[in-house]
Amino acid sequence: MDYELRAFTHWIRLHSGKSTFGTATVDFLGYRIGYNTIGAQEIKCKLIQELPGLRTRLGCAIIILGRMNYYKGLVGEYGGPNYSELTRPLNDLLKKEVVNVKEQAWGNGQDEALQSLKDALCAGRCLRPVDYSKPIFLYTDWSMYGIGAVLGQKDEQGV
Repeated sequence: MDYELRAFTHWIRLHSGKSTFGTATVDFLGYRIGYNTIGAQEIKCKLIQELPGLRTRLGCAIIILGRMNYYKGLVGEYGGPNYSELTRPLNDLLKKEVVNVKEQAWGNGQDEALQSLKDALCAGRCLRPVDYSKPIFLYTDWSMYGIGAVLGQKDEQGV
């Protein structure tokens, strides 16, 4: 192959198990990257969908938020603005007055928030690279409990 010859002439070693050539998509750091699209890997969506509502410790809320924060650009309207509102019940568990309580206040609100986040993440949204020839919009979202913003563009279908 031509790429192997080029790599060899420039003293670059290729590892067949770590290299991918001639494919439409590549899985990288939890994302599936393709031509003009970036989305969550299917296996990651499946694992997150199977994530139970962990009611035992505060650390569980931190773990869940950490996993969801990694993909927050794929969650919500226009790719993210209502993320802060979706995560509010989980973020409420991290407040100082709740942390000091021995039994954590995980309840139905947190279960519903977790399920909403799972559904939003696994809805199949994709990010696309910026096209500087088209208008760029700033979408904002705020409430009494959180604030968020995302830059976006409309595609050919107006979405």
